[in-house]
Amino acid sequence: MMKTIDVNLTGAIATSEAAIELFRQQGYGQLVGLSSFAALRGMKGQSAYCASKAGFSKYLESIAIDTINEAITVTDLAPGFIDTELNRAIEKRPFLVSAEKGTKVMVDLIEKKVEFSFVPPWRWWLMAAMVKRFSRKQLSNL
Repeated sequence: MMKTIDVNLTGAIATSEAAIELFRQQGYGQLVGLSSFAALRGMKGQSAYCASKAGFSKYLESIAIDTINEAITVTDLAPGFIDTELNRAIEKRPFLVSAEKGTKVMVDLIEKKVEFSFVPPWRWWLMAAMVKRFSRKQLSNL
């Protein structure tokens, strides 16, 4: 559990802080962070992962607010299921997209300098609207 927090939250924040310092020195930059759809709600058996991604997403939002008057853009991308070795053992992977498709979508969003987006956007925005209304009992059955 702590390894997940150390990598996904502590490590991501440390790296981001170094990038923000560099951006301030050069006078501009774009920080891109990968949170996850899992940041939205808790998921069965994924407490550390969900907590780490939710924490990083809120960190990115706070950094975006802190740097609002600087030439620094902060982009938080929250992928759903992208077909990689890391998640192939997961039984249910709704709206699965290939790594190539997921990468293309992310590059497009980064180039547009979006503040936040699910990846791919429309499917996961719809899912987010539904999942926000699920009870904990309903979430436990997913």
